[in-house]
Amino acid sequence: MLDRSPKPWSSGSGVHFGYGRWRVRHPPPVTQPVIKRVQTLTQALGAQGFLKGSTLTPGVGVMVNSAPHFPVIDPDAARIILIEFPVCVQRIPDPSESSSMSSQKVELHTVPFDPRFPNTNQTRNCWQNYVDFHRCEKVKGEGYEPCKYFQRIYKALCPNAWIEKWDEQIANDCFAGKI
Repeated sequence: MLDRSPKPWSSGSGVHFGYGRWRVRHPPPVTQPVIKRVQTLTQALGAQGFLKGSTLTPGVGVMVNSAPHFPVIDPDAARIILIEFPVCVQRIPDPSESSSMSSQKVELHTVPFDPRFPNTNQTRNCWQNYVDFHRCEKVKGEGYEPCKYFQRIYKALCPNAWIEKWDEQIANDCFAGKI
C-alpha cells in the first residue's frame, strides 16, 4: 500500500509539504511543533484539491475559495485557510493551464542608459574606434604611430568575428562606414 501522507522536503529556505497539486511552505525558523501543525494542514487537503476547514484547530481564519476550475461539492469543503503563523498555500497549475498563460503577450524593455555603469554596452565604441583607425591610416598613411591607439582600443572591445567581417568588407569595397 502506498503511503499517501504528506512528507516534508526542503527547498531554499523553510520546509515544504505537498499533497496532490497543492504545496504548503513554512518559512524559517522551522521547529518540530511547526512541522506538526503544517502536516495537519496538509492532511486537510482533500483528494479533489480542497482544503477542509473542519479538520483544523479553532482560531484559524477561513476564506471561501473562489477558484472556478475546482468543482465545489460542499461550500464547507472548498476553503483556503489563513493560519496565525506564516504559511503559504499554493496550487501548482496543470500543464493545460500554462498553455493559456503563454498566449499572453509579454512586453520586455531594456534598461535605459545609466552613467554609473559606462561599460555595459561597448558596441558603439568598438565601431567608432574601428572606423577612426582606418580613417587615420587613410589620412596619415599606414604605420603612423598615433593611429595604433585606435587599433588597440577596437581590438580590445570588438569580437574577432566582427573585425574579420569588417576587414573583408573593406577589401571588397562594401563597408558601410565612411572611411
